[in-house]
Amino acid sequence: RLGQLQRLPGLPRRLDIDQLDAASFARDGWRLNLTGITGRQTGLSGRTERLEASGTFVGSRGLRTLNLQARAARTRAQPDVPGGPYALGGFQQLSGLRTDQLSGNALLLLRATVYQRLSQHPVLTRGWFAGASLEAGNVWLDPGRIGLHGLRSAGSLFLGADTAAGPAYLG
Repeated sequence: RLGQLQRLPGLPRRLDIDQLDAASFARDGWRLNLTGITGRQTGLSGRTERLEASGTFVGSRGLRTLNLQARAARTRAQPDVPGGPYALGGFQQLSGLRTDQLSGNALLLLRATVYQRLSQHPVLTRGWFAGASLEAGNVWLDPGRIGLHGLRSAGSLFLGADTAAGPAYLG
């Protein structure tokens, strides 16, 4: 049954605008992602609706950078199906919880990350960074309950590298 829920036939709508100056450890810019899917479900009766939005704003002063992110998502609750399609847990997704420890039909995550470039002349990378994040978020089985009440808080300290293979973290 869960395999049938992963396929959501319908009409997807998506808008992505990315003005960040780098994919990893951005120093300036913003990004907006909006996704909506509506249609009929297969395997279970009823309609499916899925709405997702995320935004990022990044600004720097000197070697320090502030990265603010928000993510919200919701879908219709599925009867007799535990959990849901959205999950939180793991590094910078409510750090301290196991990866994807929480799941539900609605998600809200707010994150502020500060990082500082450690060297202007990096070795074996495009840059080394030290940083910290503060996170607040939760998931809900009932999408109608999504809100700022009941948010869990978390945080992390990390050392990161911008490598040719992507970002690497020790946190």
